[in-house]
Amino acid sequence: SNQPYVSLVRQLTAAKLNLNATAALSSGGACSTFQYNGMTIQQWIAICDSTDMCNANRATISGSGCIEALNAFNNSVDVGFAQTPSKGFLVLIDECNHTEALRDFD
Repeated sequence: SNQPYVSLVRQLTAAKLNLNATAALSSGGACSTFQYNGMTIQQWIAICDSTDMCNANRATISGSGCIEALNAFNNSVDVGFAQTPSKGFLVLIDECNHTEALRDFD
């Protein structure tokens, strides 16, 4: 199996969940101050969530910087709003077809 692809999908899923949670908790929040190697999280997601990455081999994914950038974002500290528990939900993402679905689990 393509372990770098599995890691990429995990990191993309977590990044999108983090962005959606931030937007829900903070009016218009978009994590726009995050930078990794001079690029914002939105720029990294655009690169890492592309068709090219979906069809990429191990070496391409591993050398892209996507896993490291998304991991850095996912492990960064939240700032700018009170961190409180919110209603539970699950984001189901089909990376290759670029579709998302939200499911409540309360």
